Amino acid sequence: MSLEARVKALEENHVHWDQVLTGVEGTIALILNEQRDKFKKVDQHLKQQDRRLDKIEELLIQIVNNLASR
Repeated sequence: MSLEARVKALEENHVHWDQVLTGVEGTIALILNEQRDKFKKVDQHLKQQDRRLDKIEELLIQIVNNLASR
């Protein structure tokens, strides 16, 4: 195989691998976006649970204080 043919083959391979890498990068970006969205939903749910637990704690303290004052 001549030097020119080898260079041409390398250039074609380079273009092919650039396309493959671009596809992989796009797929990774989509996966990361999905994971970020899921994390935001989980984080939001946990914050709601924390607020509910805080309210329950406040109610329990009120109940205990009312029972202790009797």
